[in-house]
Amino acid sequence: RRHTRYISVTGVQTCALPILKTLANEFRAYFNEPIDIQLYATPSGENGFSWHYDIEDVFVIQTQGTKEFYLKRNTVLPSPTTTEMQGVLFSQESDKGVLHCTLKAVDFLYIPSGWWHMARALTDSFHVSVGVKFTSGIDYLKDILAPLEKDIGWRRRLKVHNISSRNDQLNLLKNKLIQYLQDDSGGI
Repeated sequence: RRHTRYISVTGVQTCALPILKTLANEFRAYFNEPIDIQLYATPSGENGFSWHYDIEDVFVIQTQGTKEFYLKRNTVLPSPTTTEMQGVLFSQESDKGVLHCTLKAVDFLYIPSGWWHMARALTDSFHVSVGVKFTSGIDYLKDILAPLEKDIGWRRRLKVHNISSRNDQLNLLKNKLIQYLQDDSGGI
């Protein structure tokens, strides 16, 4: 099995280099969302990663060399919230709809969250990847509902013996949730 060769440096949004610190601050100020900056150095003829997707939107800034990017809309799991099982998921995709572009120094590329992509260096290559993790509806719900974990009424297991009993319990919880969301302390 052939191993891919590349160098990746993650979490550089926190480094002290002025240009990277400025880049991080500009993206954070513009989008008002968490960001992650990574650096990739890839030798000519090598792939950085095989087909994969990121859960954040990615802005690629090619700073040196030439690199081919291949992109494809994720039709198996649109808007994913996790990166688990990518190999299995990609095997379910069709071969149709693959986009191709070549980036040279100072070119940039936007890759939407969840889109499949891979890159191959045509020459020794260096690029900066800025990931912006936009908040999803699920993220908001997790924040809103997190206090419910402290309420024993929500942690209690539902004892369901028949459909009628289950529906009664679910209706009680639904009404309690609606009240919670309408309350100033827990609502949106």
